[in-house]
Amino acid sequence: MGATVTNIPRNPPGEALFWSAVSELPTLRIVSIRKIPFPPPSKLQLPQIVNLNLTLSEVEADEWAHSVTVFTQMSGLESITISRQTENRTSNTETRLEANCIRISSIACVNLRELSLDFMIPRDLISKIAKNCVHLTKCDTIERDNVDGDDIRQLSLSCPNLRELRLLYSRFIASGLEHLAALHQLTSLKLHYTAGRGMEESVLPKFASSCPKLEKIIFSDWNASRQRKWRPRPFEETACEDLFPAAAKFPLYFEPKISKNVKYHPDGLDEYVVRLDKFREDMFQFKQLTERLGRTFVRFFLCMC
Repeated sequence: MGATVTNIPRNPPGEALFWSAVSELPTLRIVSIRKIPFPPPSKLQLPQIVNLNLTLSEVEADEWAHSVTVFTQMSGLESITISRQTENRTSNTETRLEANCIRISSIACVNLRELSLDFMIPRDLISKIAKNCVHLTKCDTIERDNVDGDDIRQLSLSCPNLRELRLLYSRFIASGLEHLAALHQLTSLKLHYTAGRGMEESVLPKFASSCPKLEKIIFSDWNASRQRKWRPRPFEETACEDLFPAAAKFPLYFEPKISKNVKYHPDGLDEYVVRLDKFREDMFQFKQLTERLGRTFVRFFLCMC
């Protein structure tokens, strides 16, 4: 059984009653809701909900903060998507302040598999989720500041089945990048370009050998604004080998994707694609040659080239 609630005017006094009524529907499994934030901390429990899609537009920062508690009050969750849509810069600043103050003491949804958080999140939330949700297969967040190398290490330690990881704006995860090579099931990895500082010379081969299902890693500033070509843009203005230390030794495996004269899309550098599949194939060919001709001869031939 599922329920979808959209496009209704807000009625704050009645919203707590709404969630209370939801808690009394034992067969309700899928819930998709707009504009109705989760109520302030209470004893309300909704263990029957398996899939939650919560879009929080037109809500205040403190109301958004209450909604983060779904992780402690919906123990049956397997998939969760929460987004907060606002163009109000003052509201975004208030949300950042709230995010920095929130602490989630426990995670009840231990069977969580898919996580998508399109809003600012509290510090350490990703680590806490990783420790408690070992079946996680997808992790996607736009958080900029409150995801760091420790969160990345915890994901790599606790979530061996992780297949999709998108940290598009997380600027402080470079120190944890190498640990992601321990996630052998990865099929998709998209990161903010600042994480590229962790792509050391030894890290590229680790990803290629330890993540056989991962064909490429994509790094970008994820800026698709039409004004980007008129503003300072370190991602585009910095040399590839300065963004990714491994590019100095393995330049052929760092491919820039550049847009030019594409309709409805700004010109310029879109992303760097790290071609693990190509690296893997070349290493296989090198191994084949060394087995047939001898390592010394192959190295001598390559040096002559």
